[in-house]
Amino acid sequence: MKIPGYVKSVMERFYKNGFECYIVGGAVRDALSGKTPEDYDLTTSAKPSEMLEIFSDMKLIKTGLKHGTVTVVSEGRNLEITTFRIDGSYSDNRHPDKVAFSDKLSEDLSRRDFTVNAMAYSEKSGLVDLFGGEADIKNRVIRTVGDPEKRFSEDGLRIMRGLRFAATTCFDIEKSTAEAMHKCKDLLKNIAVERLFSEFTKLLSGENAVKILAEYPDVIGVFIPEILPTVGFDQKSKPKEHDVYSHILNVLGGCNREDKVLRLTAFFHDIGKPDSATPVGDTLSFATHAKVGAEIADRVLTRLHTDTKTKKEVVLMIAEHATERPATVQTARRMLSEFGKETTFRLLELMIADRLGTVTKRENAKEVEKLAEIVRAESEKGEFSIADLKIDGNDLKELGFSGEEIGKALKNLLDAVIDGKIENEKSSLIAASKATRV
Repeated sequence: MKIPGYVKSVMERFYKNGFECYIVGGAVRDALSGKTPEDYDLTTSAKPSEMLEIFSDMKLIKTGLKHGTVTVVSEGRNLEITTFRIDGSYSDNRHPDKVAFSDKLSEDLSRRDFTVNAMAYSEKSGLVDLFGGEADIKNRVIRTVGDPEKRFSEDGLRIMRGLRFAATTCFDIEKSTAEAMHKCKDLLKNIAVERLFSEFTKLLSGENAVKILAEYPDVIGVFIPEILPTVGFDQKSKPKEHDVYSHILNVLGGCNREDKVLRLTAFFHDIGKPDSATPVGDTLSFATHAKVGAEIADRVLTRLHTDTKTKKEVVLMIAEHATERPATVQTARRMLSEFGKETTFRLLELMIADRLGTVTKRENAKEVEKLAEIVRAESEKGEFSIADLKIDGNDLKELGFSGEEIGKALKNLLDAVIDGKIENEKSSLIAASKATRV
């Protein structure tokens, strides 16, 4: 394992003062997986007071001192260092009630969550792997350190961390660990929604997200219970469609993994179908599912403390995703004007994935793809917001417009440009404005 200079210099200072020091956790896991670690955490036999003395000449961040953690700023990089420790009981299923410092690396590693995260490394000792983490990396397996129910009862968030890790690495979850995730899922009720949502959005972007979501809807349903009615919900279509949840996962799999907002929208896009289902003979109609789904998603994302910008965009796209739009220049311009370029492209990608994932609507995907091509061409021209008009409020004042009249006139001019009735040239816009005042 190649250790960066800013890390090595800190480790060597511990050695010179007679203490053990190891790189631990994710950096070791990444190195064994053939990746270059982005962050390094250290663990040491030195107590916090001894660390403060050893690094008294360097900038220190002491916010984690109570739990044995000191952050040393080495060559401008923050390096978190924690004393070997043993955690006490976890009465809140999240944080240890108390910690006791230890002089044994083995005791520190034994308290960690998964075997792949419970390894340590130093140039003096080499790899320290007491729980089979290296073998689990080779076999692409996620397994808890020790009894999985005990590990999850200590910190319920470990369940979501494990699912997220499985989704992003394509590792399999070992059988007893998987069983404990299902059995202990209600521990997630004790976790702050912000932490759950953070892990969930990372999971959604994973290469293996669809598989994990298909296998663990009961776990996700603990903090998003609104999704549970979609699981196994028969759409009673002819020809037969997937159940709603399976369709949702198909659409999710068809959307860009790098776009977190789009992936989030895909997960929620048909959440309104069970509540909007209306019998029509021996089939069901979902005419209002987009509107109902947008309302449900708004409530869920508010409860999960989603940032306002993301929530508004997700809700908007859910409300609009089922609308069939003709592949015309006017439609393209109208969408760009109403939604903006970024949201328009996201919405179109969602619409294509949705139609391709629906047996009865696959032909409709071709029309959306044509519309997307037109949008791409038109988006290069601009001209789809009032700010893009070659005329402004001052020009209209000179023509005798005033007050609210100016805003209405600009909106009408924009509509005319979008519809191709007027060229976005100042002379044409002035002539049209004069004509409205005659």
